[in-house]
Amino acid sequence: MKKTVLFLLISIFFFVGTLGCFPKSDVSYEILFNGFVTSKPTIEDILPYETIIFENEADWNAFSNKYLPVTRSVATMLKSIDFAKNDLIYTGSISAKADLYSVSSRILGYKIENNLLEPIWDTNFKDRIYAVNDISEYQFIQPFVILSLVKKSEIPNKLQNFYRPK
Repeated sequence: MKKTVLFLLISIFFFVGTLGCFPKSDVSYEILFNGFVTSKPTIEDILPYETIIFENEADWNAFSNKYLPVTRSVATMLKSIDFAKNDLIYTGSISAKADLYSVSSRILGYKIENNLLEPIWDTNFKDRIYAVNDISEYQFIQPFVILSLVKKSEIPNKLQNFYRPK
């Protein structure tokens, strides 16, 4: 009986202790697109590998027409974006060996840190998919892109990664 109670108490302490180990998102979000895109970059048109917040349709259309013409229509096919109520979050990533492969990732949410909105990457994600790149011969890469929808009320206006056209 004592061993059972002791085991139960240890299990409860372990469970409660690990609850705080999982990062929590600072904002509520809905993922619209999560996948690879094919890009044939030139020096002027390299797809950004960062997190960018779009607060209006005109800026999103200008950016997506340049970098993501097919992805934009896929992301909005099933859900229209009401920019009066929501911001669109773009996160582009590529592996360290961009000339060889790109790798899929999964986010657990977004954190606000140092005046930036940053993704919280799932470092325990085991079901990775690799996309082989060939920038030497055909000059194309396949970065991994995540598009998320976030309510405007969740995003402070002072963040540095709002899209600013150049």
